[in-house]
Amino acid sequence: MQHPIVSRDEWLAARKALLARERAMTHELDALRAERRQLPWVRIDKPYVFAGPDGPRTLGELFGERSQLAIYHFMLTPGSDHICPGCSFTVDHVDAARQHFERADLAFAAVSRAPIARIEEVRTRMGWAFPWVSSHGNDFNFDFAVSFTAEAP
Repeated sequence: MQHPIVSRDEWLAARKALLARERAMTHELDALRAERRQLPWVRIDKPYVFAGPDGPRTLGELFGERSQLAIYHFMLTPGSDHICPGCSFTVDHVDAARQHFERADLAFAAVSRAPIARIEEVRTRMGWAFPWVSSHGNDFNFDFAVSFTAEAP
């Protein structure tokens, strides 16, 4: 692709026009995220148990001392050597951000369908310290529509 060569003033005008669009998009995303936060809550009565590096952990235990829990569904599937690069990039920033989460009464945990041994292998190699548990063998990812079977649309 060839880019036109323009004067600094022409570039600045184009940049300011794009900045206005970027700011409008940011405001739209802020509004959308506010709507997401207003979604109704659902009671979770199913007793989900995850495999952790120190043994089984219930969904309730993932909250720790916090009243809120953010779960990141890390795409690491059973039997696959693929590690999602988008997920990896995202969680590369989690350990530094956790101090801010915790001050806001928010716990964080990543959940993957891979067995805990595979999760620990990846976590150790990458140097991540955040809580990361396995939902291998339970319906958690399917119940929350982040994983699907071949038969499911």
